[in-house]
Amino acid sequence: MVFDQGGLKDEIEVLIHLATTNKTDFFREPVHFNLLEKKLVPQILSQRARNITPRLKIWSAAASNGAEAYTLAMVLKDLASVGPYFDFSVLGTDISSEMIIEARRAIYPIGMMGPVPQDLQRRYFMQSRDKNGPSLVRVVPEIRQIVRFKQLNLISKSLSVDQDIDVIFLRNVLIYFDPPTQKLVVQRLAKYLRPSGYLVLGHTEAVIGNDMGFDQIGTGVFCVK
Repeated sequence: MVFDQGGLKDEIEVLIHLATTNKTDFFREPVHFNLLEKKLVPQILSQRARNITPRLKIWSAAASNGAEAYTLAMVLKDLASVGPYFDFSVLGTDISSEMIIEARRAIYPIGMMGPVPQDLQRRYFMQSRDKNGPSLVRVVPEIRQIVRFKQLNLISKSLSVDQDIDVIFLRNVLIYFDPPTQKLVVQRLAKYLRPSGYLVLGHTEAVIGNDMGFDQIGTGVFCVK
């Protein structure tokens, strides 16, 4: 009789990585980040006590290689610097352990910098000095320290995530689930939001939020009462 020596778990990890679509970019669907800056964060801050420094929690629920989570951190860092000041943290989760490793490394081909504004490129990325190697950039430690990554399966019955999240970005992953699973995942994640927290879905997934009866405040952006 042959017993599994942990190889099955390794095979499952490989299958998960191959079966999942890991396409993402910095500032993908930029209208969402503009809305976060101009409307969502000011609204959240207006509801917090004024005698203590507010702390915001943002969750990138399908983080892939980390580009979305780091985009969130850069946007929030810039916003907090101009006032009113607030503290914040960003959680990035993904089902693929390989993607989590890549996200934590925070090293990207320079070709991914196209959507990133020049001033943010200068402040938040370091360019490789190896002129003989590939052209790479890395997110600066100041931003890497803000973002935490962990492996997580969104269809698990129990998710080890704080239950006072202010904004959840759940973009461009629901399209890979069947309709009943889409509804299940959205309902489950909504329970981790603070009252009147925000759920951000991909543009092609906006209809899912509408079907759930949430208050829509932008394309794919919903307030969950």
